[in-house]
Amino acid sequence: MSATEARLLDRARQETRVLAEIFQLTASQAEYAEIVHQALDLVEMVVSAPVLCLSIQEIEAIGHYARAGRGADGGWAEEAGRAIARSHEQLLRGAPGEPHPEPHFNPIPVSGPAPWFLTFPAWTRSGRSGTLAVGAPEALQLGREEEHLMRRLTEHIVLVLDHALLLEQIERLESIDRLTGTLNQRRLLDILADEIRRHHHTGRCFSLLVLDVEGLDGINRSYGRPYGNHILRRLAGLIRESIRPIDTIARYGLDEFAVVLPEADEPEAQMVLEALRERLLTVEFAGGNIGLTLALTQLDPGEHLTPEALLLRAERALHETKHQQRAWQSHGLTAPLVTKP
Repeated sequence: MSATEARLLDRARQETRVLAEIFQLTASQAEYAEIVHQALDLVEMVVSAPVLCLSIQEIEAIGHYARAGRGADGGWAEEAGRAIARSHEQLLRGAPGEPHPEPHFNPIPVSGPAPWFLTFPAWTRSGRSGTLAVGAPEALQLGREEEHLMRRLTEHIVLVLDHALLLEQIERLESIDRLTGTLNQRRLLDILADEIRRHHHTGRCFSLLVLDVEGLDGINRSYGRPYGNHILRRLAGLIRESIRPIDTIARYGLDEFAVVLPEADEPEAQMVLEALRERLLTVEFAGGNIGLTLALTQLDPGEHLTPEALLLRAERALHETKHQQRAWQSHGLTAPLVTKP
């Protein structure tokens, strides 16, 4: 076997491996955004271009994700990525039918040469469509094998993301967060609406506790998403063990939990918070530091807030707590609501 034949064989094996790994993402328990980035990481193992841009019809909008290739001018690549995304937006929102996969010259001015890009579309049986494009500051030409690879990559990615989005749609209709087993944000808002109505009818207090986890990004990068997911599941279990039987826990963001505390005024809610904080301080996780910030808010008598507004007020209290903790740390004091095992 010649050196050229050996390189071609190695290349074919790598492409086959990448396609298989993309398809395996259908079994991933990672968040949707993480699956997107994992898929693009795999594409970059076999595709080299100044700009790589993925667009796909998501649940409520069209998502665009661009990458700058190695050696590409960062500023130009960022502007070119936005220009390609605008073109894909029009393509995916256009008249029914398949987008025409011809090369496009984009006349939108950028800082430098106008980007040329080749777009490869794909569709799923559920009706979702997406595009994958390679862009460069000069006219692009791909051989038959390269074009075939781009089409297969696009088909695999759109299929995988369609699967992830369908699961997300199902989860929105359900009430349980798949990762932690807690209630999800949709059900949290329903429960807050019920508590607000009960508050107006009876005049009794209720409180909302929120908890934010910081530092998981670094752990995910160092030890992988599965270990970060393990930490979230463990924290959900610890919160359940520390709150009252009548309280309700929900996951309402990537790294945030909320606890609804029925008929709890500020002193009672503070006791729950302190019990939870003390329980969490006894636990250590391997692999790096995580920060835990807790905050409370109440619905005062006579107040009329929507569930979204009450949750927003709790998040503001959380941000204020974080600000105070940073001020304490800057003076050499220990922030009482942060644990760093």
